[in-house]
Amino acid sequence: MMGVQKKQNSRINGFTLVELIVTLAILTILTVGLAAITPAALNTARLSITLSEDRMIAQTIMEQLAREIACAQDGDVVIGTDGATIEFTSKLYGRISVSTSGGRVHVMGGENEMGLEDKAYMQRTASATFTSLSGGFVNIKVKIARAQEQSYETERLIKLINTK
Repeated sequence: MMGVQKKQNSRINGFTLVELIVTLAILTILTVGLAAITPAALNTARLSITLSEDRMIAQTIMEQLAREIACAQDGDVVIGTDGATIEFTSKLYGRISVSTSGGRVHVMGGENEMGLEDKAYMQRTASATFTSLSGGFVNIKVKIARAQEQSYETERLIKLINTK
């Protein structure tokens, strides 16, 4: 009688081989499912970070251009025929020229370049286009691009403060 009782106690205290195999099979299926999802989640996170960086660079350029252009005299703003250059007189810096070349937006005030340093672009190219509109408005469009990926564009309408 004791032998039967001992056998029943050991059965209650442990798992059978079938239960362990079923558990391992379920865990394997869950692990494979998570492994399939992980690369997509990492790619989405990477794209989100780069878009955020693009937006930051574009807004930095846009703020600098908008601040300077807003203080220009309406009749003094000269936009190049290609739309990639603009010249005007600033109260703070005198004559300012903004151009796009070599994947950078260059803001020249007198003899000094006031644009972003190369490291601020984080291996991206930037361009700006300008359009003169009636009523003392200038439209600015800034585009940030990465090699073989989508680009980010932002656009702003600037009202010239010193209209004639």
